[in-house]
Amino acid sequence: GMCPAWTTLVQLAKWLRCDIQDIEIAVLTTSDTGKPPAQLEALWAKLFGKNLTFVADVSACYRNVVYGCLYEERPLHFPEMHALTYDAALGPWMRAFAGSVRQAVGSLPFEDAPLDSSSDVLRSSHGVLRKWLVLRHHRSPAWVYTADWGVPTVVIQLDHLTLPQQVEILSNARALISIEGAAFFNQLFMAVPALLLVLHECEIKCWHSAVAQYLGHATLEWGVCEPKHWTVRPGRARLHQADGPSRSSSVAAAQLLLAGGYEAQRRKMAWRCALIGIDVSSSACARPDMTWVRPRENFESSGGFVVPRFPAG
Repeated sequence: GMCPAWTTLVQLAKWLRCDIQDIEIAVLTTSDTGKPPAQLEALWAKLFGKNLTFVADVSACYRNVVYGCLYEERPLHFPEMHALTYDAALGPWMRAFAGSVRQAVGSLPFEDAPLDSSSDVLRSSHGVLRKWLVLRHHRSPAWVYTADWGVPTVVIQLDHLTLPQQVEILSNARALISIEGAAFFNQLFMAVPALLLVLHECEIKCWHSAVAQYLGHATLEWGVCEPKHWTVRPGRARLHQADGPSRSSSVAAAQLLLAGGYEAQRRKMAWRCALIGIDVSSSACARPDMTWVRPRENFESSGGFVVPRFPAG
């Protein structure tokens, strides 16, 4: 709910004609949700400039009290996870939210890192070499870490790192490869265009491409469907064989994603392709989904945040 909370805060400040920093946010919590992860609390404090506060702990007098948030302004509407839709109203707010997050954690907002076809590396304007990261996840089969993707990769686990350490690593990354999950929240910290290879257990869910389409990233959703490619999970009958797809398929998937990154960069749009099956060919993404991304010139700074620039009135 961080993005809807942020969007609500910015729009309330505009409606009430007050400074963003004059508004305090308190969130609900229950015994079911419990205490949020430390990294989330740290990010909240950096983004909003205040520690995460719960309604049960609020004790003060306020001039105005507003309940709820712009809950419908979110990229994916659970439980619908399989259809990707583009919301023209949400688009600029998602891009501004990402810019505010990057700015809050010390990254350059909307930093572009063009793909360099001559050296096949992604470099920022200051020449930082960017890597393909394979992120560890407790649901991921072992073959994800040992597969030959045809590009140099670094296998890394983020959940034991502090927020500044995670941001430093991700802001200098070129691509993320992982099983679908929380790892892809880190796309908010990445320069444009980032390359996201999202591995699914056959059933493709649009959690992450729903966000990437507004940020200008390239996303390849790969549903690897044969049971032998997944390890045993509680409550599911899966064979314990982690040999993984063939090298030709994993390399082809990475090259398709790289080509998508070039296309996203050339057309200044986000790129997405979904594949199902272990066999991947070079022509598999002949008709990808492309969505327009609002250019960074359409944003401005307000109250320490990056916000959409709208016509006067």
